[in-house]
Amino acid sequence: MRLILTSALLVKTVMIVVIAQGDLPPVSENCLKCICDTVTGCDPNFGCIDGYVCGPFRITKPYWIDGGNNTINGEAIDSPTAFENCVTDYNCAVQTVQGYMANWGQDCNGDGVINCYDHGAIHQLGRYGCNGQLPEKFLNTFSQCHGQA
Repeated sequence: MRLILTSALLVKTVMIVVIAQGDLPPVSENCLKCICDTVTGCDPNFGCIDGYVCGPFRITKPYWIDGGNNTINGEAIDSPTAFENCVTDYNCAVQTVQGYMANWGQDCNGDGVINCYDHGAIHQLGRYGCNGQLPEKFLNTFSQCHGQA
C-alpha cells in the first residue's frame, strides 16, 4: 500500500513539473519585433556579414543550430545553404529565436522572471553572457521598444 501511494505521489509530482515546464511562455511577437528592430531595423534584405551573422535577427550558425536547425521548404539541415536560407527568411528566423529561447531562456537580470529584457539580453550576449552589460546603443533602442512588449 505504501509503495502505491509513493508511486502515485511521484507520478503527480512529475506531472506538475512537466506541466509547469510546458507552460513557459514563448517570446512574444512584440518582443521578437523589438529584438529584430534593435539589431537590424528588421531589414528583410539584411543578408550575411562574412557568412557569419545573417538575416534580420543577425543569427550565427551556432545559434541556428541551438535554435533547432530550422529550414524552409524541406531543405536538408546539412545542405550548405540551409543556415543562410533559414535565417534570412523572417519566419524561419523567428522559429530559430523561439527554439533558442526555449532551450536557453533564463533570468538574466535576477528579477525572478524571464521576460522580454532577458530574451533581448540572451539574443545579444548569448546564453552564457546574458547577465553582462548590454552595449549602450542596443540597450537604449531595445529598452524604448520592450517597455511596451
